Amino acid sequence: MSTDNDPRVAPWQVGEDDIPSAGAFEDTARFLLRFAILAPSGHNTQPWRFAVRAPDVLVFADPARRLPVADPDDRELTISLGAAAMNLRVAAARAGFAADVLAADAADPAHTIDGGPVARIRLSEAGAPDPALAALFPAITARRTWRLAMEDRPLADAAAAALAGLTALGGASLQVVADEAQRAALEALIHEGDLARMSDKAFRRELAHWMRPAHSHAVDGLAGDALGLSPFASDLAAWSTKAFDMGKSIAAKDVALAHESAALVVVFAADEPGALLDAGQLVERYVLTAALHGAACSFFNLPVEVPEIRGKIGRLLGAAQLPQLLFRLGYPTGADLKPSARRPLEDVLMD
Repeated sequence: MSTDNDPRVAPWQVGEDDIPSAGAFEDTARFLLRFAILAPSGHNTQPWRFAVRAPDVLVFADPARRLPVADPDDRELTISLGAAAMNLRVAAARAGFAADVLAADAADPAHTIDGGPVARIRLSEAGAPDPALAALFPAITARRTWRLAMEDRPLADAAAAALAGLTALGGASLQVVADEAQRAALEALIHEGDLARMSDKAFRRELAHWMRPAHSHAVDGLAGDALGLSPFASDLAAWSTKAFDMGKSIAAKDVALAHESAALVVVFAADEPGALLDAGQLVERYVLTAALHGAACSFFNLPVEVPEIRGKIGRLLGAAQLPQLLFRLGYPTGADLKPSARRPLEDVLMD
């Protein structure tokens, strides 16, 4: 493992050879969490905490990292916890463990965002590890949220075939928007959502709070270069976001990014913790599978955060469940993107 202390480098240099081959359950489980924390999250808030209680890993929300304006109902937060759970399942499978995610009982008042565990992940060496999950392991450290331009070409047959079967997990499902008219309408809703969100001063203040200069050594947040900003613009990004409504330019950029991508994907689930955890697991499995085939994703969260536009997306696609996430998929252009920062594992472990 690298001794580099850069939070945008060191956390991503963990590998299979570093996984303990023997030792106490607690030590192995804590080490596997180094892969869980590489999952994506809204604004890179990393809103998770973990506790190891053999034979389980308990997953908690970190209420200090909520987004009360963008995500007042903690939908995206819970999805992020599901994505981290999937990463842990993948790493556990590679290490020889079977792993099952058990959502907390929503009827139990102790199991809330501000209280007890949102989920528990049961690890078992006696069970058979899932080989399909284990195969995704190299993608954990290769995955990037690619917010820059993508190649204007369809997915290769091998990638499309690998992703074709990943349409549902538990209470969540996803739909690739293939119809050209529906896709054009969805791009229009991305434009509408960006305009609505960026006109909200409270939203811009919250977003700015999580924006970081490219040269920052912050362990969280959105680095300017990951957003495609020049070094100068990166330094001014938080200030300008708070001061000005740049919705028109952001909307135009997002529509162009959506249009050039190989696919637009919408994730559906009920607004309840178990289904949202399933949505996070499904998205991360999909994204990791794409990464194995050289593809990348980035998210259009803003339209789904506006209730009216969220309803329009559901009606457009004739969905029985509620839209939870919208993302694009395609092949990155240019050089490799430096990954987003991560908090040290010690910061997210609970006694």
